[in-house]
Amino acid sequence: MISRALFCGWCAVAPLLVTVTWAQESDTSSPTLPTGSELASPDVHFDRAERASRVGNTQEATTEYARAEGSAHFLLGKIALRRGDLQNTLSHFDIAQAAGADGPEFHYWRGVYELNLAQFLAGQGVVGGLVIGAYTDALDRFDRALDRGSDRPEAWVGKSQAQFSMFRFDEALATLEKGIGRFPDDPYLLGARADIHLNLYTNLRESDAEAARSHWENAVGDYQHITANASDSLTPYQVYAFQKTAEAYQWQEDVDAARDALVAGIERDPAASGLYSSLYGVLSRQERLDELADFLKRIAEENPGVQATPLWYLGFTEHQRQSFGAAIDAYRRSAQANPEYIAGARTQIAEAHVAQGALAQSNDDPEMALSYYLRALDANPEHPSAITGVGSLGALEVAAGNESARRFFAKVTSMYEDHADWWNNYAFFCRETENFEESYRAYRRAIELSPEDARILNDCALIALYHLDRDLDQAEEMFFKAWRNGRAVAEDESQDPAVREEALVTYGDAMENLVRLFIQQNKLDEATDVLDELMTLGQDRPMAENYRRNIAERRSGDGGESDR
Repeated sequence: MISRALFCGWCAVAPLLVTVTWAQESDTSSPTLPTGSELASPDVHFDRAERASRVGNTQEATTEYARAEGSAHFLLGKIALRRGDLQNTLSHFDIAQAAGADGPEFHYWRGVYELNLAQFLAGQGVVGGLVIGAYTDALDRFDRALDRGSDRPEAWVGKSQAQFSMFRFDEALATLEKGIGRFPDDPYLLGARADIHLNLYTNLRESDAEAARSHWENAVGDYQHITANASDSLTPYQVYAFQKTAEAYQWQEDVDAARDALVAGIERDPAASGLYSSLYGVLSRQERLDELADFLKRIAEENPGVQATPLWYLGFTEHQRQSFGAAIDAYRRSAQANPEYIAGARTQIAEAHVAQGALAQSNDDPEMALSYYLRALDANPEHPSAITGVGSLGALEVAAGNESARRFFAKVTSMYEDHADWWNNYAFFCRETENFEESYRAYRRAIELSPEDARILNDCALIALYHLDRDLDQAEEMFFKAWRNGRAVAEDESQDPAVREEALVTYGDAMENLVRLFIQQNKLDEATDVLDELMTLGQDRPMAENYRRNIAERRSGDGGESDR
């Protein structure tokens, strides 16, 4: 089936929602508005009403005040439509129509509203009568606009879009032919017609090769008509036409012709940034990276005033070639040429260093890998892959049980103190090597950075309870918070099942540790309550019976301790 999603490309370049310039009328009389007339601006109708009121013409004043209000609502309706507020758009337009709005501009905008409504309904999965009804209403409104002498090329495009969306393809093309007859070189009309032809080509190429070929030729002809008239400063229409010409050639698997179309556009206007993205996509998919890099270097060298964009895509190209040093250099030069690229360059430089780190890690060179990951963090301290890379190296050190793990975490946490996972890994290492004071310090730092993490809260309190036997009031608070936060995640159906399962285990651990703490403090009722609730979770808790026996012994005065 041929898709209705036809104009998303061309109309994104020049959407139907365009600014209206109000026509100021010199005639300040208040004649009856004939069919097809526009309301004047709100100020014009208001001034008429004021003059009529001053001379005692109450009926005329009332009429003009209503027209002023209607005109204002017409403007408010267009603003609401710009904002995507379809409900208020309709409300404002209805008031304007009741006040006498019946001109080509009003019906054009009402048609735009109906198109937006139809597309919104279709996007919500609505099918059938409601959507077709909205497209039919749109078609009626654009017809009224054109019948009333609209001088907008967009009215012809809107009408054709409604027709195409109802699968009336020949009618849509005929409408555009009429519009082009009135506006022969209008790029908006030519582009809309070309988009229809290309859409029909892509849908007919398997079933009717001859018809498809004709549509393809017509599409390319229209796109090339637009680009042939391009100046040295391309408009958005013309950039789009170059891109669509390349797309048409790609459908024919003619990569060289697609490349030539985009290269011609870039050489015409090296500042046309959208064409670089398209060219990168065409050549990188074919792994013609050397050719792409050479072209981008040449354009950057020949056009120093606009070199930021070709250098930016040169960075992507060099990265894909795994020439990471060259990629970093290109990103830096791009940012130097245009400060707007600075933030993006930092991210991309970090990406290149992360790639270097991953390569070193795969080559079993953790020291070099760490160096690259830290360089990535220098470029972008919040880069997630760099943070993960350092964490993975630390996890390997911990798993190996090497004393070098202590040096590793001491180094990275001294340089970057605000990553909770690293402190958590360091704390775990210290715990496993029985350096409990250092483990407790590291856990507390991790909590400062991630105060809601149930696992870190539980593990920190565990050190205080089992190994240091101090700060037990704080440990109790942390166990309760770990219980509460872990349960919230475990009960959140939007979370990944594995995350929910881990949270369930975590808050179960916190509850069990609370039982141990309450027994130690001889708070036997509290211990019993928590233990009873813990056992409703259905988890395997081997120590549960020991805790019950310990509680019973304490109640009987024996004072026995549970085993751990």
